[in-house]
Amino acid sequence: MSEHAMLLDGGVPVDTALRAGAPLDVAGLAEPRVGAHLAVILGTSLHGHMPAARALLAVEAVCGALVVTGGGRPTGYLDGPTVRPVNDVDLMLEGCLLEVDGQIVDSAAAAAVRLAGALVRAASAMELPAGAVLLSRALTEPVPVRQGNRIAAHFSTLGSLTIAVC
Repeated sequence: MSEHAMLLDGGVPVDTALRAGAPLDVAGLAEPRVGAHLAVILGTSLHGHMPAARALLAVEAVCGALVVTGGGRPTGYLDGPTVRPVNDVDLMLEGCLLEVDGQIVDSAAAAAVRLAGALVRAASAMELPAGAVLLSRALTEPVPVRQGNRIAAHFSTLGSLTIAVC
């Protein structure tokens, strides 16, 4: 997808796309955490105030994502592996299980992130260009991670993502 993404709530850029299969180095991160998110890819640009339905029409595709934070600030994200047309995903019912070392630590449904409202708020504050990768609020509570952990997010229809922490 893209080397850059943006968190919808707050417009915070996330400048580091992590590679699938590459270990996550948390050395130097204060209080590293990982949470499961949805990543949406805009098919058309959005700007200004609009109804929620129009904002959702601009979304072309969606996939699962893991977002890494350190000291409360996003430092990187991993998206994929399954990118699906938005019309093929139930944005209210898409579920997610978050695991640490094989143990389920949290679960959520996509309805919790209120994606349409987040898109409207972001578009009211700035222009969101076509092709932009936008990360929802965390579906799951971001969990603390340390060297040796293996973090996995399993989505209902968007596949699974795994990061090994080193």
